[in-house]
Amino acid sequence: MKNLKKGDDDAFKQLYNLYYKKLCVYTYGLSKDKIVSEDIVQNVFFNLWKNRKKVEITNSLNAYLFKACYNEFIDSYKKEQKTIDYLTEIRISAMDFFIEDTIETTNEAKITSIKKAIEKLPNKCKEVFIMIKIEGLKYKEVADNLKISIKTVEAHMSLALRKIKEQI
Repeated sequence: MKNLKKGDDDAFKQLYNLYYKKLCVYTYGLSKDKIVSEDIVQNVFFNLWKNRKKVEITNSLNAYLFKACYNEFIDSYKKEQKTIDYLTEIRISAMDFFIEDTIETTNEAKITSIKKAIEKLPNKCKEVFIMIKIEGLKYKEVADNLKISIKTVEAHMSLALRKIKEQI
């Protein structure tokens, strides 16, 4: 570590060669994706080199590197989840538009069939659908009211919209 802090390339190469494969195997176990696991390990080594003068390793270097990979995995997972959440929101909005547009442009028989489809939904699914579509609550508000996660609310809405679409 002393040599690494001084900017010794050979010390860094030794660390890299010693730990790279082990860390890739470890992060692959977390991510189940070879490319993601390699990216995580690369980021850890990049950050180690970039912050080499500031890094203080109190325990073992081995423990530090594995913990750094774990933290990097968590960070990348959170970033990915934000992207997935955004895409889910867009997809649900598109479905909402379709359902709302269908209701506005159809005749009384269609509206009746939609109401029947809503009634056939599983209880929790119907409750979530009604809170969002009829009562106008936000996903977060529904999640808080029902003491469930936002992901569960999204799953219920997706299921409700799919079942309603199948019925009409």
